[in-house]
Amino acid sequence: MTTRAKKPLKTAKELWRDTHPDMLPPESKREDVTVILPALEEDKSLQELLPKLESHYKVCTRDDKGLANAVMMGVVTSATPIVVVMDADGTHSAWTVHQMVRLLDNDECDLVCGVRNAWGPGLKGVLSSEGNKLIKARLGIPVNDCTSGFFAARRSKLLKLPPSTWKGYGDYYMALLAHAHKDNWNIECVSTDYQPRIAGKGHTSLMKHSLMYLRRLFRVEREIYPGMKLRGRKAK
Repeated sequence: MTTRAKKPLKTAKELWRDTHPDMLPPESKREDVTVILPALEEDKSLQELLPKLESHYKVCTRDDKGLANAVMMGVVTSATPIVVVMDADGTHSAWTVHQMVRLLDNDECDLVCGVRNAWGPGLKGVLSSEGNKLIKARLGIPVNDCTSGFFAARRSKLLKLPPSTWKGYGDYYMALLAHAHKDNWNIECVSTDYQPRIAGKGHTSLMKHSLMYLRRLFRVEREIYPGMKLRGRKAK
């Protein structure tokens, strides 16, 4: 007579995720964490996204014009030691936020970056992939995804960044990463899968923003490495 090996019992967290795939596991609310949501014209998405976050973290929504400006104002007005920045359209995963915060519970970690597992189809995916390779090579940033804008960090560190960081659209993020790397922040990465937008259309124009990112790349390089000829720099 043979007996089948018993399957290991699932943890409470695994059982919760099976039945609630889009929600974080029930835990006491983290009063030391604020999730910043740049939310200009994202009212419909917020109706679905906010319930997933508000029971776990403090949430700060900003409808300021200019993505970088909205993030900066969220950082300034938050009063918690840890802040998380994510898109308000639902493309960034609430589960990844949970992972980021856990990594920042380690006092030696300063910044946690969400890194996409896949770049997406078509020309947009190709430009994202090759553009990130160029950014990483030019600035020496030890992060494979320098344009996601999905991160968690110590607020005290963000407040010390140069004012020039907080300008532009999503291109501000590469400046943030470049300064963080230059100043020897302890940077960690977590992989994440992008989700479909909850509602509406994206604000990104493929060619317009590709050129914007390229121009910002060379400005950041001159700012980080003044007086040096432009050349590739290997990430540490």
